[in-house]
This record gives sequence, structure tokens and C-alpha cells, in this order.
Amino acid sequence: EGRQEYEEFMNGWKSKGVKIVMREYWGVHYYMDLPVLFPREIGEEVRMGYEAGLMGAYGETGKNFATQAPNYYVLTHQLWNPEADPEVALDEFYAAFGPAKDDVRRYYETLGDSVHRAWREKKLTTGLIPLINSYDEMFDPRTLSAAWAALNAADRAAEGNPDLQKKLAFIRHGYEYTALMAKLIGVYKKLGRSGFPLEFFEYQSTAAQGRRVFQNPDFENNLEFYENLRKQPFPFTIKEQNQWLKEAWELGQERLRMLNASRHDFSLNEGLYAQTLEANIRQWHQTVGKYLGKPESEIIELEYTHPARKAAD
Repeated sequence: EGRQEYEEFMNGWKSKGVKIVMREYWGVHYYMDLPVLFPREIGEEVRMGYEAGLMGAYGETGKNFATQAPNYYVLTHQLWNPEADPEVALDEFYAAFGPAKDDVRRYYETLGDSVHRAWREKKLTTGLIPLINSYDEMFDPRTLSAAWAALNAADRAAEGNPDLQKKLAFIRHGYEYTALMAKLIGVYKKLGRSGFPLEFFEYQSTAAQGRRVFQNPDFENNLEFYENLRKQPFPFTIKEQNQWLKEAWELGQERLRMLNASRHDFSLNEGLYAQTLEANIRQWHQTVGKYLGKPESEIIELEYTHPARKAAD
């Protein structure tokens, strides 16, 4: 339905003879460096825009190549040649992994297929709240296990090839981050259901005055999301909630370690996390630390320099 609506919109402008510049969301912050993969849709969208008079395009991306490389590879090739076949670009991307190409393809497509399946089953839109609350189901243990097996097969194919082994280690870093985030979001969801004030996971915290979600055009769908949650029983004990808090703290600290470790290798993008700190949104880890009585000095400091400040220095 969305594709049909988009095509009608573009063709409507085409009939007016206008020139179009596309503004898109190819790797935005609410994907949180996770492998939300849709390279074929990106290719199709650019092609449709070009046929309707597209003369240029720009949008949000990141440096999270360990998790979203297929998206970015197709995107750059499609913008260079909008009439190209996205499948050719994908074949070229996977060919770079030599004897491990089939296993790397299976790895990324395992994750991408799970995203598409969850998107359809949960009838997701681009609304932030339902999307973020779905990540632990998109990257569930079964999907992660299959992806892990594909990476291990790739490693076996790369034996004796140090350059290829280095490429695979880069991808594995993205896998480790995805597995950690799926677990962390699952814990955040349980905390939110137990009434703990985490924005996006608990209604009252999300609905606090001035929160950006109230400026979200998809807000009505977010209300429906919370109403559906309220209809589902969620028994828990204080002991369980305390355990979730401790688990969330450890996982949140590990997330920061991983972002800092990947700061200069372009596998993950610490700048997306920095955005939440600067904009005072999604303060999940800080809230957990506060309720556990952790001083701010114990929260691992994110190693990040704002590009504008860096240029000024």
C-alpha cells in the first residue's frame, strides 16, 4: 500500500512537469545502528523517483557499515545510475567476499528477511515507538542463531585469507552489537511494562510534556500501541524488576564500550547515540543508572566530538 501511494504521489508531480529533489531516510537514528535492511526497496524507490523527474536526492545515513552496508552500497550505485538493477549492485557487493560470498549473503539476508517478516506481521509504519519496540522480535534468538551460523561458515571459507578474515571480523562486530541491542531492548520493554519510566517503553514517560513524540505525525498510532499493551496482562515481582534494572545497566554499559571501540572503524556510529544525549531524548541508560543510585561518573563516557565543534577547534 505504501509503495502504491508513493508511486501515485510521484506520478502526480510528474504530470505537472516539475523537477524533484528527494529527501529520504536511508539509515536514520531510530534504526539505532541495527541491520534494518531494505536495499531492494531503496533501489526501487530511487528508480521510481527518477522516472518521475528526480534530479537529485539526499537523506540521513550513518557510518554504521557493519550492519547497513548492503543498504548503502545499493544506494550509492543507484544514485549514480538510477536505471541500474539493484540486484547487480548486491551481487557486486557480496562478490567482494570471495569464497565467503554466499555465506555473507545468507547472513545479511537472514537478518533482512526477519525485518521484512516482522514489518508485515506487526503492520509497522515508520512510527518510532512501535518500531523500536519490535527490534527484539526482529532480531530474535532464532534469527540471530541462523545469522551466527552463516558467519561461522564464512569464517571457515576465509581460512588462510587474512584480508577476508579482517572483513568478516568487521561484520561480526555488527552482529555482536545487534545481539546486545536485541537483549537490551527486550529488557527495556519489560521495565516499561512494569511501570518504570523509560521513554518509548512506558506511556507516562513518553507522554511527558514537551517530549518530541507528541510532535510525531504518527502519534495516533502510538496511542493505539500503548492501549493494546495495556490490554495484555503483565504480572511481575519487585525482585524481577530489580533484576531487569541490573541487567539493563550492564548491557547499557557494554553498548557504550562497543560504540567507543568502533569510533574510528566505521562499523557503528557513536554519533547517533550522541544525538540522544545532546537532544535529551531516549535517556534510557541514564534513567536506569539514576534509579540504581549510580553516580554519573560511573556511566561510561561516550567518546564523541561534534563535527561542527571539531571544525571550530
